[in-house]
Amino acid sequence: MRARLFDRTTRGLTLPDVTMTVDAGAVSFFAETLGMAPMADGTAPPSFFTYIDAEADVVRRRRGEPTILEHIRCDQRYLLHGEESYDLLQPIRAGDRLAVSARIADFYDSRQGHLEFAVVEQRATDAVRGLLVEARRTYIHRLAE
Repeated sequence: MRARLFDRTTRGLTLPDVTMTVDAGAVSFFAETLGMAPMADGTAPPSFFTYIDAEADVVRRRRGEPTILEHIRCDQRYLLHGEESYDLLQPIRAGDRLAVSARIADFYDSRQGHLEFAVVEQRATDAVRGLLVEARRTYIHRLAE
């Protein structure tokens, strides 16, 4: 078996929530970048959660906390893009006050031992409207020969 890179002792770890207010300017810029006209009611494009996820990592760094990828010891030299899924239960809107949570759900290997997988689950919950997004990402390391 090849040497694993992910830190599997983090399985089940829940990171502290990150709280943020969705900025109208960020929603407009994101929409325009995608070639969409900003919505009058401040509704963000469905893929806006990718921005929220990146911003949550910025907040974690500012607080002196490791990011998800740092927790699982992701080695960018061997990282492959894995599966991503987003359940958009309600639209994200400018002004929403979000609590973004993340949990390291699982690790597993390919049968041949050439790949290892890390699964991370995230949620974005608005203080007033409740759960908006459930996301699941799989990160893959290609293991050295």
